[in-house]
Amino acid sequence: MIDSISADKIKLNSEKIMGYKLLRYLISQSGSISDLAEIFDVSIANLSRYHAKKVLPNLDLIELMLDYSVKHNILHELIKQNIEIDMISNLKIIDNSRLQSNTIILDLISYLISKTMLKSEKIDAIVTTETDGIPFCMSLAHVLDLPSIFATKSKPVKTPVYSIEIPKASARINNLHIPVHITEYGENFLVVDDVIRTGTTQQSLISLLTDVVGVNVLSGLILIGIGSQWQSLDMNGIPIDIVLSV
Repeated sequence: MIDSISADKIKLNSEKIMGYKLLRYLISQSGSISDLAEIFDVSIANLSRYHAKKVLPNLDLIELMLDYSVKHNILHELIKQNIEIDMISNLKIIDNSRLQSNTIILDLISYLISKTMLKSEKIDAIVTTETDGIPFCMSLAHVLDLPSIFATKSKPVKTPVYSIEIPKASARINNLHIPVHITEYGENFLVVDDVIRTGTTQQSLISLLTDVVGVNVLSGLILIGIGSQWQSLDMNGIPIDIVLSV
């Protein structure tokens, strides 16, 4: 009973802390506590106390902020504000280094995703490939309180692994390896990544998990989708959700 109560309190506090981070961001974008107080029908004094972290936001206010965030595409704006898009020789280039290094923004993005895109899924663990997908994978796993697992490009020396060869269309890596103990985490996995362009790496990771390891991949979730080339690939029937398409 004590453990159950403690777990519930931890979960509630985590929710309120993420609500505080969302409130701080909304105030930074609005520039006015009074405007948000009017939108959410909360007194300026109470909102100021929340903003100053003297008291964490209550669940009713958090729910109002989540509804507001969906209505105003806050999730898309968070990503757009932290990436740079350039065209080089008719090729769209995404610089998401600022996004990758900002753990507060990644946590907020992950929180909004958890509330608006993953409500009905029973996920046991989250999987990505090294290295660019790791910050988002860890952030989402942290928000969802789940294990995060990384498929590596080089084979570990002493760790038993499952392996798959990546088609030569991928210029970055030739093989993917994932530890055999991945099956200890459960049966239902979510594949995530920061960017998808050709889709070759994501396709190989899904094949590694479903065909070689033999676990269930519920879906794929990618922060940024570039173009439509990846849509022509066979992803073993696994749906791929894109948070922001460019």
